Amino acid sequence: MGKFHGKGAYQWANGSQYTGEFKNGMRNGKGVWISGARPCDSYEGEYENDMKHGFGLYRWANGSSYEGYFKADRKHGKGTIIH
Repeated sequence: MGKFHGKGAYQWANGSQYTGEFKNGMRNGKGVWISGARPCDSYEGEYENDMKHGFGLYRWANGSSYEGYFKADRKHGKGTIIH
């Protein structure tokens, strides 16, 4: 059907990249995203419908991080922020 499905990797024109699970052309399941900017942000965790959803670890380029739960691409519920 012309859409990504299963495990794989994708790189955007801006240099951002994702390695993990896809379903119907969207990030779904576990995966790792790294921004194309240098220094870069990154996220390792769960996705649903191309958004951070479930448990994950987001690291900002400045060294801060958030480990906890996400819902619809936003921090949600319990988590820990380190500055």
